[in-house]
Amino acid sequence: MKTNFINRNLISALLCVTALGCFAGPLVYAPVNPTFGGNPGNASGLLANANAQNTYTAPVATAPVLTPLQKFNQSLLNSVLSKLNSKLLGELFNSDGTLTVGSTIQSGNYEIKVTLADQATCNCPVGSVVLTTRDVTIAGSETSIIVGSQTN
Repeated sequence: MKTNFINRNLISALLCVTALGCFAGPLVYAPVNPTFGGNPGNASGLLANANAQNTYTAPVATAPVLTPLQKFNQSLLNSVLSKLNSKLLGELFNSDGTLTVGSTIQSGNYEIKVTLADQATCNCPVGSVVLTTRDVTIAGSETSIIVGSQTN
């Protein structure tokens, strides 16, 4: 029993002596991610892990499938709008290609008026061509487009 007591005291004393010789150093944080100052060599490994965990797939946008009748109707509408555009533009220009100043064209609910600008009508260079479009069914639906200044 005496040897057990001596062994226990000896082990305790030995642990106390070795504990006195150990010192703790400061804890230093070293980031892993290179974005936050970590080793740049970690970038490819981190990206590979992120890609392996990514389960998101972007939705695939598909164009609506049109029936032949819908395609025909769309083509017909485009043709009618193109003819209307050509007719209106033909009425806005003289045979020599100059704008017909002072003309007003009405098509359905829409009106296009071509005028020359002066300081009373707008804050723009005198002689500029002003194209004014409006929907006659809606009050205050007027839009003016100023095109440079007219040169003679």
